[in-house]
Parts: sequence; C-alpha cells; structure tokens
Amino acid sequence: STNEAWQNCARLVEKYDVGLCQTYREQIDTLLVFAGLFSAVVTAFTIESYQWLQDDPNEKAADLLAQIANFLAPNHTVA
Repeated sequence: STNEAWQNCARLVEKYDVGLCQTYREQIDTLLVFAGLFSAVVTAFTIESYQWLQDDPNEKAADLLAQIANFLAPNHTVA
C-alpha cells in the first residue's frame, strides 16, 4: 500500500542520512585534530621567531655611540 511505501522510503532516507552525518562527523573530527596540531606548531614557531624581530641591544648601543662620536667630531668620520 501507499503507507508502507512511504514508511519504506522514510527508513531508506533515514539510513542514508545517518550514514552521511556519521561520515561528516568523522571528517570534521579529523580536521579539528589537524587544526589543533597546526595551531600548536604555528604558536611554537611564533614564540621562537619573535626574538628575531627584536633589535640586538649591543648593535643598537654601537650605533648610538657612532652617532654621538659623529656629533662630537663632525669633521672626522667614524665607521
């Protein structure tokens, strides 16, 4: 009968839908794990490379001393 056909159709659609949702859930779980690992690696790299962005205090002091020397003796060049 028509009612049985619709019930059979509903069971088939539900079975397909449950399988599809399970597949999506597994894929999302995998992507979240990779996103977490990627975030951890990027964070570690950022923390370590942040030191490269800061000026070397010794080099900065040497530049300031050279500027002071040039200011005090304008006729002589200091390397």
